Amino acid sequence: MARKRKNEGGTPAGRHQGTRSPGDDARTDRAPERAETESHDCQAAEPPVRPRVLVVVSSPDLRQSVAGHLGVGEFEACLTDSIADATARLRRDPFDVAIIQVRLTDGTGASLVRFIEESHPGLCVVMVSDCPTLEEASIALRCGACDLLGSGMNSPEFVDRLADALRRSWVVRDREDRIRKLRKACRELNKARKIVSSQVGSLCDDLATAYQDLTGKVADAAAAAEFNSIVRQELDLESLLRVVLEYVLAKAGPTNAAVFLPASSGDFTLGAYINYDGPKDSAETLLDHLACTIAPRLEHQIGVLRLSGRADMNERLGPESDWIADSHVMAFACHDQGECLAVVLIHRGLATPFSDDFARLVPAIADHFGRQLSRIIRCHHRHLPKDKWGLKPGSLGEDPDIDLAA
Repeated sequence: MARKRKNEGGTPAGRHQGTRSPGDDARTDRAPERAETESHDCQAAEPPVRPRVLVVVSSPDLRQSVAGHLGVGEFEACLTDSIADATARLRRDPFDVAIIQVRLTDGTGASLVRFIEESHPGLCVVMVSDCPTLEEASIALRCGACDLLGSGMNSPEFVDRLADALRRSWVVRDREDRIRKLRKACRELNKARKIVSSQVGSLCDDLATAYQDLTGKVADAAAAAEFNSIVRQELDLESLLRVVLEYVLAKAGPTNAAVFLPASSGDFTLGAYINYDGPKDSAETLLDHLACTIAPRLEHQIGVLRLSGRADMNERLGPESDWIADSHVMAFACHDQGECLAVVLIHRGLATPFSDDFARLVPAIADHFGRQLSRIIRCHHRHLPKDKWGLKPGSLGEDPDIDLAA
């Protein structure tokens, strides 16, 4: 659509709804080489319906000339003649472009331009003068104005140059808006990065913990497989007891240990032992006493019993445990098909508690020790009828119990 030119009186014709803005007119009338240099951002700028122009001119003649160029229907002009009033209006109302006289009655236009540059960076400024000089052009350039216009300029050229300033203002504001949005997005992304980083750190900690747990389980499984491979080679009861106690001693360190075996009478007898720090002359007497008092209490123990100190001993094992009351104790019963095949008691002083690694290994020792004991029973009595194995048939599943202490 062709731009409506000013009427014969010299003022631009009023713009109807849907007509092109001054910025569009400028793009139409500009020389081809100027249009080619327009950036994509400039082409994307959208002009407002009625551009608001702040006119700060002290000279009445120059102010009237500028108002005549602007036209009533083309721009929404706000006229003032002082820096103070212009500053107040800028703080109160938004504007698309400002027209400022180079020399004002209450100061220089350059000072007002600098104020606008600092407080309204998206607002473009056009300076005007009755008769522009090289000095005034230099002042306008140094203070940041985008153009310098003279009062003798005809209206089409004035509007064209002002449209160029408007377009610059829209482009600058669009760029500032995008920068502001990008900064906001960057802040949000930075917050998200910190959250993700903290979650990644927590995840790494969880993975490290899981890896340590898995490593411990693999090590425990390897130790259990090692113990199983050792005890499966022993088909003699005395050799089996010796190998088991040697393995316990190697894994737990210096310690006292005893294996109590069930007899046909229902009592327990001492099968094998390690005496680390007990009195040598009364060690067997003490262990025989434990076989008669402590072992029966542990016959039906499921899992590993871990006690520490006199209070735990008296509560779980009764007053008969006074001889080993001031100790750390680990005890377990070996079962197969619900039948107790042995009771193992491991204890040492309160100053040297058992390690967690050894505590994790003890259940595997109890399980494989019980299995091998059952295997030895079946192997040694396979030539006898099942009702001749020492107890009623069916005590070990299909196999009866036998007197392991015999």
